[in-house]
Amino acid sequence: MDKIQYISPSSFYYWEKCPLQAVMSKVYSTYAIFPRHPDADLGSLIHKFYEKQSEWDIDSVNKFNAKWNEAIVEINKQYKEDNLQYNYYPIQWHSKYYALKKHFLCKKLIPIEKKDKVETNAQVQYLYEQWINNDIIGGKIDLLVKENGIIKQIIDFKTGNIYEKGDNKLQIKEIYKQQLALYCAVILKKQDFTPDIFIETINGKRVKIEIENEYIEALTNKVRLLKNKINSAIETDTTNLLSNCNLENCGHCSFRPYCEIYKSTLFNNKNGLNIDIKGRVTETKTNEITIETTNNYFVIKKIKHCDKYKLNKEYEIYNLYFPESEENYLYETINTVIRYAE
Repeated sequence: MDKIQYISPSSFYYWEKCPLQAVMSKVYSTYAIFPRHPDADLGSLIHKFYEKQSEWDIDSVNKFNAKWNEAIVEINKQYKEDNLQYNYYPIQWHSKYYALKKHFLCKKLIPIEKKDKVETNAQVQYLYEQWINNDIIGGKIDLLVKENGIIKQIIDFKTGNIYEKGDNKLQIKEIYKQQLALYCAVILKKQDFTPDIFIETINGKRVKIEIENEYIEALTNKVRLLKNKINSAIETDTTNLLSNCNLENCGHCSFRPYCEIYKSTLFNNKNGLNIDIKGRVTETKTNEITIETTNNYFVIKKIKHCDKYKLNKEYEIYNLYFPESEENYLYETINTVIRYAE
């Protein structure tokens, strides 16, 4: 396996918690087990509109709507033909605040074209989806604003909630602060001052983020150490030692079906109201089945298609819902995934 070249600012938060994710993302990047949430695909589409607005010549509402509808038709076609994504078809029904996101994107894009044409003594550039890197960090910034070749602003677009509770008050999510700090770390290698840093929410509001240089420097050192740790494990074929397996890290990890450490320690353990189980089908009824695990049993109720479960077969089942009031009863969710146990 090749060593990693860069750590992405958007990946560092998760890779630091469990460095094995860095290896898994290289090995299993093309082996998707879980469906993508429509919010993620819509977010990627929104970013693409920012990146391609000039190339697509989007300078009117009619042109925006035509290109948007074309893109949504293509996404829905993919969803309809994909067994993993089918339950999220059409994307308009399952993406949170779909209409608002479309409205605010259109409202944002059209004025930008006019704004760029305002006469000014400074040469201003709006650069979308710009790749930047140094020797350890590499990633794309949503928007860089340059004046006379100097980076004056970093703007990161977020379509969801940007706050979390900490110290009994709302604050910017740590994952976002880290991401922006690492962009700054790369830029500070190219110029001697930190640009103004903003997060722009879906309604167009810009929130200025203050990040101290000491924080940036400390975080950069952590990235360097993490990169060396991961590459050393790859070089010595000891990547299994990178695992930091616990319910917090693993509960939403896309690579847990490939992680033997997860499957040997956390299968059949409740994680909030969710659970992944491995067991043998011992009974089937019209719309429910009973599964026996190593030291327990579960009844999965209200199943739409029970014929996908075969009696006496072993399965790994991911993303089941575990009601607090029903100790041994589970329910499938829209993103439940079933695999034959190996």
